[in-house]
Amino acid sequence: DRWAGVHGGTSGIGVTAISLARAVGARVFATASSDDKLAAIKDLGAAAAFDYRSDDWEKKIADLGGVDVVLDMAGGDFVPRNLECLNPGGRHVSIAFLRGASAEINIMQIMRKRLRLSGSTMKARDFDDKARLADALEAHVWPLIAAGAVKPVIDKAFPMAEAAAAHARMEAGAHIGKILRLARSRDGLGTGEELFSETRPPMSDKPLMPIATAVWLIDNTSLTFDQIADFCVLHPLQVKGIADGDVAAGVRGIDPISNHQLKRE
Repeated sequence: DRWAGVHGGTSGIGVTAISLARAVGARVFATASSDDKLAAIKDLGAAAAFDYRSDDWEKKIADLGGVDVVLDMAGGDFVPRNLECLNPGGRHVSIAFLRGASAEINIMQIMRKRLRLSGSTMKARDFDDKARLADALEAHVWPLIAAGAVKPVIDKAFPMAEAAAAHARMEAGAHIGKILRLARSRDGLGTGEELFSETRPPMSDKPLMPIATAVWLIDNTSLTFDQIADFCVLHPLQVKGIADGDVAAGVRGIDPISNHQLKRE
């Protein structure tokens, strides 16, 4: 049996990591910051959940047998504590540093336990590397989603008119799972679960993503527009508009600004 440790267990990344780990047969310890969140982590299938504000979670995890991998989005003072509960040969994977980008660690501990420390970020990767990751997701993760072994956890969905309320909920830190902002409201939509209840095409028709009638990628990507267009062609997405603040003309003849579909921000 393999054991995983996940910080921020009720964040969007955290709930996905717990679900994926459980789906492939690993057991999980996770941390969060309230009784409601700890209960939610256990409902997702975690073997144990710890309050990182008050628990000596690294000692408790070590006493329970330790973990073989830590997915760390905390950084800072959590890193040496993560190393304390890692088993020999364990891996520490940094994906964010909410508690700071610097940490003081015991190099002898890394040597003695033969630990491996690595990190990952998407933005700095080139397009070919991102494509490789997409192919790996298609091969290993998407079948778990299609089979229902991994399901999205939606905290709440907000119409675009209530974007400020969505951000306020995020900043309050009370959410469990993802917060959605919807471009088009639907009657009775409150949790976002309706978005995932529709019948989907066979897997062969959607290698990476569900079929979409429109894709808007606005001001949050390092990809070029040609790369975005290629992605949409590959996976097959029906594109009505792609734009951000740098757009001068549309992609492959699509110009959502001149067509009054989007305005320049």
